Amino acid sequence: MIHNSEEINCIDCKYQSSCFNKLIQSELEFVNQNKVLIKYKKGETIYKQGSFSSNIMYIVDGYATKYLEGANNKNLIVKFLKQSEYIGLSSLFCIDEHCYYSVSAITDITLCLIKKDDFNKLISNNNKFAQEIIKWYCKNDKEIFNKLKSINNKHMHGRLAEAIIYINQEEYREIGSTITRKNLAEFAGMSVESTIRILSEFKKENIIAFDGKNIKIINNDTLTNISKNG
Repeated sequence: MIHNSEEINCIDCKYQSSCFNKLIQSELEFVNQNKVLIKYKKGETIYKQGSFSSNIMYIVDGYATKYLEGANNKNLIVKFLKQSEYIGLSSLFCIDEHCYYSVSAITDITLCLIKKDDFNKLISNNNKFAQEIIKWYCKNDKEIFNKLKSINNKHMHGRLAEAIIYINQEEYREIGSTITRKNLAEFAGMSVESTIRILSEFKKENIIAFDGKNIKIINNDTLTNISKNG
């Protein structure tokens, strides 16, 4: 883990999200003075479920998994996180200031950390910024609820088909080779053994193909039907 608060200037940062675009010059200067830049290596834990949460984290570059820790190392990945996403917003206004989930880097990743009190000042003083944060949070919640609905309502073939389609979206394709079979299983809410078995079935049926660790979709219509009806 590497700390460096000087590499990125918030005033003209090319990694700004729609939320930070709503900040005025003085507010960007405030963020720039109070942020801390941290770099994590692939595989490192960024945010630990149950630990004390004192910062809001913004992903500048890289990818991570957001997951719920279960017994016997059985985790459930609820989302793959990418650039311009936030970590820790769920603890911003809650009485319980502990982390509700864990986050681990699946590539080298760069984060900007802002203390929750400083983040709250921005929300209190800038309505447009607050609205964008709410929009992001609602979109994030919808994605997670849809994910849990899928796990609850679909059989394993449908869940795995949905997971394959998800990681083949344009914004995630570059990390295909870094997503392990264990990651895929935890995202689909399945065992690794079942995941490998069904992947082999999909391959034999010419629905998917393997390019190293990458999973390529050969028959998108069939895979989509399995995802919808699984």
